[in-house]
Amino acid sequence: MKFKKMLTVLFTTVLLLTFSSAANAAVGFADTKAQAFSVQPKAAGNESMSMSLSSSNDVDWYKWTNNTGTDKFISTALVVFDNSSQSKYQIGHELVYKDGRSTDIFYAYDGRGISHIYVPAGATLYVRVEAKVFIDPSIVYWLFVVNHELD
Repeated sequence: MKFKKMLTVLFTTVLLLTFSSAANAAVGFADTKAQAFSVQPKAAGNESMSMSLSSSNDVDWYKWTNNTGTDKFISTALVVFDNSSQSKYQIGHELVYKDGRSTDIFYAYDGRGISHIYVPAGATLYVRVEAKVFIDPSIVYWLFVVNHELD
């Protein structure tokens, strides 16, 4: 249990201390799976995006295609810095395999992320951020996509 707590604290610290790509809230940004914004988490590192949803119908899609030639484990985390809205955002995931088959969208139990998603070589992981209850377009969320593999 201590190891799990220590790992969680370390994971959170790394995420908070990592610089992020800037992305401004924009109507029409990554609103469909076909328009998903491509992220590129580095080996044993992460990529983070800050964004906001512009309306109750807005959904932001992100994707990562595993072109490494080997299977990978990817984790995602969604952080909203406005405490009143923390539980109002959720993150969904969908895997599309290289043969075209795909999973249903699966959501994190707490709405905030899933650790160690298995992404086979050639597969694409789609991540969807949405509001369960929309409050304010000025609320910013941070999406972290973490690659656990050491190269």
